[in-house]
Amino acid sequence: MTERAAALIQHDHFASGDPDEAFEWMRTAYTEHTPELHGDRASFAFDVSSTSTIDLDITTMAHSMGFLGPSEPADGKLITMAPRAGSTLRLRLGEERYATDLMLAPTWTSYVGQWEHVVMQTVTLDERRVAVIAAELTGALPSTVRFEGVTAISKPLERHWRALTEHVRADLLSLNSPPPLLLAGAFRQLATAMLTTFPNTALHAANRYSVESMSPRALRRALDYIEEHAHEDIGITEIAAAARIGVRALQLAFRRHLDRTPIEHLRETRMGRAHVDLLNAGPSRGDTVAAIAMRWGFSNPGRFSDDYRNRYDRYPRDVLKS
Repeated sequence: MTERAAALIQHDHFASGDPDEAFEWMRTAYTEHTPELHGDRASFAFDVSSTSTIDLDITTMAHSMGFLGPSEPADGKLITMAPRAGSTLRLRLGEERYATDLMLAPTWTSYVGQWEHVVMQTVTLDERRVAVIAAELTGALPSTVRFEGVTAISKPLERHWRALTEHVRADLLSLNSPPPLLLAGAFRQLATAMLTTFPNTALHAANRYSVESMSPRALRRALDYIEEHAHEDIGITEIAAAARIGVRALQLAFRRHLDRTPIEHLRETRMGRAHVDLLNAGPSRGDTVAAIAMRWGFSNPGRFSDDYRNRYDRYPRDVLKS
């Protein structure tokens, strides 16, 4: 089990009527900036509620004063900002100005943020880990992955990002002692959604690999690794390393020889482990379908139930009762 997967969820709340304390909190949580405030300092209110793990944070922030702040690019962080209804957030990059319902803080240049009164949700992801997942998905080198735009590619993708972040915040990060695989899966979902929602170099990566270079032994090493480590927070990067081949070659080989992706095979393996746990479980011992599903990284009990029935021709609740 990796250290990051074992990390606990942390819930924090901070409120202050002091603009200087608010500035210090924002500087520490996000990035260096030089704000100009306007409005009534005597009635100033700042309130933040955060839920975080070692590599992601979801925060709701309310700031009552007008704000105009030149900001530096965040170091090692990818931060989305989504103002709530009734709030307006503006960004200025040189001569370009943006005021939309969802924005990505630029990582490649300084910028100016502005609002009159704002309530917004921010999502912060570890930039290095997002780059690794981009490499898993596209074959691009992690060091070449760069975001290139602050607004979503389309409105449907923007709505998907909002719905996903709310699902992760309300349904997953609210759990007491969630299984490590569930936390790892939540980060992967958010990273994948960020990569598909905002313009970045990985979207047009065009690396090509030859599947012929993958020997049967390499495929067997990959399959054995999945069998032995399915209970851990692993992804295609770790599988490819165990097989001693590149990520793209691994993907192509799985598709050619097994008609599935490595991640689909990992999911099937975990489904099989969940099936064994259901057969050995019992309601009288407090076992539940949801708990077993989450133990193996399935965050949506309804989808788990449907997928389980498609594979075993029975609903998991019926197996648990038998």
